[in-house]
Amino acid sequence: MRFFLLILTAFCAIGAQADYARSYYDSQPVLTTTAPDATIAYRVFNAAPKHDKVLLIMGLGGSGAAWGDAFIQRIVNEGYEVAVIDNRDTGDSTSFASWGEPTIWWQLLKYNLGFSVDAPYSLQDMATDNLAVLDALNYDSAHVVGVSMGGMIAQVLAAQHPNRVATLSSIMSTTFAPHLPPPTGAAEDNLRNLAGGTAEVSREDMMRARGFHPESMTRQLMAIFKTGDRTEEVATITRPTLVIHGSEDPLIPPEHGVHTAEQIAGSKFVLIEGMEHSLPETVQPRIVGLLAEHFKAHASASEDLAIAALLDGLHQDAHTGDFDNYFARYTENAIFLGTDKTERWPINEFKDYAKPAFEDGHGWTYTVVERHLEGTGSTRWFDEILTNEKLGTCRGTGTVTYMDGTWKIGQYSLTLLIPNTIASQVGGMSMAAEAH
Repeated sequence: MRFFLLILTAFCAIGAQADYARSYYDSQPVLTTTAPDATIAYRVFNAAPKHDKVLLIMGLGGSGAAWGDAFIQRIVNEGYEVAVIDNRDTGDSTSFASWGEPTIWWQLLKYNLGFSVDAPYSLQDMATDNLAVLDALNYDSAHVVGVSMGGMIAQVLAAQHPNRVATLSSIMSTTFAPHLPPPTGAAEDNLRNLAGGTAEVSREDMMRARGFHPESMTRQLMAIFKTGDRTEEVATITRPTLVIHGSEDPLIPPEHGVHTAEQIAGSKFVLIEGMEHSLPETVQPRIVGLLAEHFKAHASASEDLAIAALLDGLHQDAHTGDFDNYFARYTENAIFLGTDKTERWPINEFKDYAKPAFEDGHGWTYTVVERHLEGTGSTRWFDEILTNEKLGTCRGTGTVTYMDGTWKIGQYSLTLLIPNTIASQVGGMSMAAEAH
């Protein structure tokens, strides 16, 4: 129970700024999407096709409102479209109150003895919720920012779905490795100062007004314990990563942030002096400045993921015979170059050629082996190695153009790859075929 109360008190500090406001947050409509076992609510700020996307994930018991207006507006002012999720069991997302509240001391005893704890969901489930929001918004990828438990969820998302995470920013979070230090005495002192009588009741009222849901905290805490130590998974993260931690964090001491950064190759660790387990406005300019610098330093990563999603989707649409989606990925004046010298088709002629193949719901299947993207700006070019059951190894090359807030294919050229050892033989066969 002591451990839980420490967590409860320290996490409440996230939303405990004296100048907290949420009118800007409340000005945007609540949107919802469906995850496998929950309805997930979210809001979008500064929406525009041209803006890069940011996804914010709050910590234990916190809905999207817990970020407060100031933090969201600072990111918006940097020129980003910002999606803010209500984690399951908070805000307008599905409540799991009917599951009940776990008996903390019993669950912690089970955990310490090596047994699985009881929980209605896991951090993986919560990462899947965020994936559902990315899908609902048609975000190929986003800069994902998570604070505390939200950082844990963001880590899971980056490890398990790297193609959807342009960059990862993990703030005052942890891998939950068992050797890391526990909450400090300062957290316990904070508890003693705040607990008792009507002050405790008024604090809960303040928490709720600022987007926190105390009744969900025990269940979300069990989700953390149920998932357990994620060190090995965190070590698989390949996305550009920024780890931020406060030097005076009493709940998750800075060693946790150091350990997180050590697991992720190429990550950057920033220790903010004097910062505790909270996001007061005094540190927000520094944090948002670090985030914007991180996003901009890896802007091409977001582009590359969007282009990769475009090309992967093209091959998937061809495989499933989805005619409309397949051709929606091309520009109106696109050119397709096939393997025969006569196959230089403007997009409408290519449609006429392809339609019979797509009518049976199969199209054609090429599997991507490797891909390279080149160039900068609104026009990029690519080459990729493909395999096909009938044609063997092929190469696809072409250009993509950014227009109307999305990438589209301007040209695609498909060629057969011929080993040098049989090039003369194949060339002779080709010339013979042309002669007839």
